[in-house]
Amino acid sequence: MVDSYGKSYENLDLLSVRIGNSANRAILVDCGIHAREWISPAFCLHLINDLVGSKSSWTRDIYWVIYPLINPDGYRYTKVDRYWRKNRRQHNGSDCIGVDLNRNYDIDWGTSGVSNDPCAEIYPGTKPFSEPESLAHKNDMLAIKNKVSCRDHRMVIIIFSVRQRF
Repeated sequence: MVDSYGKSYENLDLLSVRIGNSANRAILVDCGIHAREWISPAFCLHLINDLVGSKSSWTRDIYWVIYPLINPDGYRYTKVDRYWRKNRRQHNGSDCIGVDLNRNYDIDWGTSGVSNDPCAEIYPGTKPFSEPESLAHKNDMLAIKNKVSCRDHRMVIIIFSVRQRF
């Protein structure tokens, strides 16, 4: 089932794909948080295809919740700027655009690997969950019951890709 769990900054639907019985334990898979990492959403689409096809046995005891594109605005903008990473938030009083959604969550928010400069690729936003994408993602994940637990931690699989510029 395809479900809209919110809207992005530019009012695009934030979509998840839910496969299996929601009464089962759930595994959550996140893709596409960094716009330029095109392989990440492609991986999620491949996983979805496998789960409804040849790997359907994987859904017998597991409820899969897949977020194939957490940053749809940024992804769409990579057609203009291939190396764009952030979302497309307009900052008041600045020509700079975007927040690194990966750094907009509340775990150790703003403590390391960030910049307070809104022009920087690693700008975390003004506060945790200041962005509609990360806030909707958090709220949706918290609403899912029966998450798979591994040593009392929720199981969320996050798909990133590595890039190098030469």
